[in-house]
Amino acid sequence: MATEINYSIEEREGAKIIHLSGVLCSATEREFINLVESLIATNNVIINFSATSMVTSSGLRALIDVSNLARQKKRRVMILGASENLHGLINVTESYDLLLINSVEEGLRKLEYYL
Repeated sequence: MATEINYSIEEREGAKIIHLSGVLCSATEREFINLVESLIATNNVIINFSATSMVTSSGLRALIDVSNLARQKKRRVMILGASENLHGLINVTESYDLLLINSVEEGLRKLEYYL
């Protein structure tokens, strides 16, 4: 079975929102990184994980990498709709630099303070 990741992109008040579905893993991390890198060149990014079935440790590493790259560019990557799986990975790896949000509106408000 081929592993794939699907997405759609929405724009709201200067941020791009990626609605992600599928599995974020070693087989899909390069596509994910390329997508987010292209958007953080000019935008802050909110990634909606609510339809994502799984994030593996490779996927978490990709997420941390794009978040760090965004900060270098004076941008932010925020995580919306994190599953128990993703919360668990963040806690186990102590990746507390990742910004978790509960709504797009919360993310847009936080952009005023976290750049």
